[in-house]
Amino acid sequence: HFSDITKRILSGSFWVLSGSMVSKIMVFCATLIVVRILGQTEYGQLSIIRSTIQTFISLSAFGIGTTATKFISQYKDSNPLELVKVYIIANSFVFLIATLAAILIVCFAGWIANDMLGAPFLFYFIKIAGIIIFFSLINGAQVGTLSGFEDFKRIAKSNVIIGCCELVLLSLGAYFFGVRGAILGFGSTYCVAYLYNSYYIRRHLDRYPIKVKEIVKQIRLSDYRIIYNFSLPIALTSWIGMPALWYAKTYLINNIIMVKFYAKQILFSILILLGSTSTFAQQVPNPSFEDWSGEKFDGEIQPKDWYGSNISQAGINFNLTHREAGH
Repeated sequence: HFSDITKRILSGSFWVLSGSMVSKIMVFCATLIVVRILGQTEYGQLSIIRSTIQTFISLSAFGIGTTATKFISQYKDSNPLELVKVYIIANSFVFLIATLAAILIVCFAGWIANDMLGAPFLFYFIKIAGIIIFFSLINGAQVGTLSGFEDFKRIAKSNVIIGCCELVLLSLGAYFFGVRGAILGFGSTYCVAYLYNSYYIRRHLDRYPIKVKEIVKQIRLSDYRIIYNFSLPIALTSWIGMPALWYAKTYLINNIIMVKFYAKQILFSILILLGSTSTFAQQVPNPSFEDWSGEKFDGEIQPKDWYGSNISQAGINFNLTHREAGH
């Protein structure tokens, strides 16, 4: 007989694994279709934009998703008032960060295109990327919120929706409007995910007889200490490897070999998902981050392991970079 925590571990792992697997497969299919439509050169431009978006998302996310997971799961059964307060703090902060990130990217699109990427023709596309980053960051906080409610089924469905939308919208956008349409199709997937996640988050919050507007009036600046005490250390784990990953992908694109590399990376990610039991043990089974003892799982965050994960991923990308470049 399985204990309650074991059932939660198995259920959460199953839904996260299933959703991620299906999403990765659909993204891989979308990649193959878009490559045939755009060709290597234009797909390389699209890949630069996607890689840049992913880098800025990782640098700007600030660990808000994990913060929402930790505190919402902690208070969802014991203190609904604090739960709603944490939800407001996390989402208001990520909204502010997402807005600033979008504005900065739009304002410095010329500098990013000319000086950082050495590709002035990407100026307009990078401006579009600023809007995409806004919705992507909001989506990250929403996923963290749903994780706090242990609603992994919705997260899995959200991933599948993102994969389906990317397969359809990315392909149609590329076919009718080229690179610009592909980028807009890519961004539209996050808009769809935002609407889907918002609906189910609202359903979770409606279970509590608390008016969000009244809680907003009670929040003070000191309540945002959780961002400094909890979110910032987590954000540091994401900042370690991202510049290296962004450089590696940009280097590949500039050598017109990104298509084969990107396909390899997606396939590698699928294989990692199949065998990533230790990763799920850290991030999925214990969303409540409860203080367990004895034979029970210690659910504290493992920042050292996260550092190692990011460093390993950076090393993997650099290794593939030099192999594909013929070094």
